[in-house]
Amino acid sequence: MLISPEGTKSFYFRYAWHGKRFEIKIGKYPLTPLVGARKKRDDYLLMVENGKNPKYKSNNSKLFRDIALDWLQIQDDLSDKTIVTTAQRLNRCIEEFGYIPISEIDSIQMLTFLQKIENRGYIETAKRTKSIISRVYEYANILNLTNINPTTGLSRILKNKKSNNFPFVKKIEDMRHLMFDISNYQGMIEVQFALKIAAYTFVRPSELRFSRWNELEGDIWRMPAERTKLKRGRLVPLSTQVKTLISSSTCPLNRFLESLKSDLRCPIIGSIAARLLHSLRFFVSLITIVSLKGFFRQGDVCAPSTTFVPI
Repeated sequence: MLISPEGTKSFYFRYAWHGKRFEIKIGKYPLTPLVGARKKRDDYLLMVENGKNPKYKSNNSKLFRDIALDWLQIQDDLSDKTIVTTAQRLNRCIEEFGYIPISEIDSIQMLTFLQKIENRGYIETAKRTKSIISRVYEYANILNLTNINPTTGLSRILKNKKSNNFPFVKKIEDMRHLMFDISNYQGMIEVQFALKIAAYTFVRPSELRFSRWNELEGDIWRMPAERTKLKRGRLVPLSTQVKTLISSSTCPLNRFLESLKSDLRCPIIGSIAARLLHSLRFFVSLITIVSLKGFFRQGDVCAPSTTFVPI
């Protein structure tokens, strides 16, 4: 029994359900007598013992946990990395809603859960988690397990993260200075050569790091679909500078690519290359390897007269 500051007396039933505490108001005294309150308490205890949550009316409907895991099993179009990330986010949802019937979760509960993620500073994670939950409910709607989707409209309430583009070189003269600084880099020669190739081919870091000799065919680099971001194979033209780099007897890529006749991966560049771009004296803002691609998205930098420092 709970007695309010005003003197109102009310009966409550408190219980634990799969590690979460619940509370149900039975009624006010004396409208609800002690005998009646005890009778309802016994009924609720019996439901708990039979594996039913007395707080929810639709105990015969599927639990959120079951539907979410079923949905995850049929996501064959996602990459392995995306599957892992999705499963991790879905597990957090299951911790919150797992043992609640899927038709009993309302928008207020969903918003409170997503705002907890936002308040920890993970604004983008909250939006992506909402998207995953929405897809789970779309799956449940198709199976006719529920006709609601508590995530509807929440995008207008959740915070929006301000997107920032990677900083990149904007002027041809700056690019000349960058190539000159790379050429005079005194550290790992593997990183130096790899950065030069990245600047001439505009490929992503992982595409260069895990390259294979058999992908190079004359003037063309045939990029396999499994290593590209969009999972579509593409052809990368090899300029005279790149072919000179690769064929050079001093080029460390020659050794590495030769060793890649086996199935072993060779991380040619990585965080070291990124730190090099950050530390070059010419640049104040941070630059990433991907930023080299941004330079060539500008309309006036690919003119025939564009030249770089010779390799």
